[in-house]
Amino acid sequence: MYFLARINDGLWALLPFILTVTLVLGGIARWPLPDPVSIPPEFGLIAVFYWGVHRPGVLPLVLVFAIGLIQDLLGGDPIGLNVLIYLVACTAIRA
Repeated sequence: MYFLARINDGLWALLPFILTVTLVLGGIARWPLPDPVSIPPEFGLIAVFYWGVHRPGVLPLVLVFAIGLIQDLLGGDPIGLNVLIYLVACTAIRA
């Protein structure tokens, strides 16, 4: 029983990261809309902002770095661009 409780706690701790990565993937995906927007929404930045304001401790800077790197690698942006944006935003929110 203790083992299952530890797994449950670990999954709850990873929930903000998993949700943010899911939003990043949703923002990268090309949706078949009748009038596509030329500038895609930054769902990852929205999620980092939300977690930074409401629960600053659940998304450490290492995970914010990983989220930005995933956004850069899968979105075709220059590597380090979203990493820098997310880290600066997260640090500014926490200050």
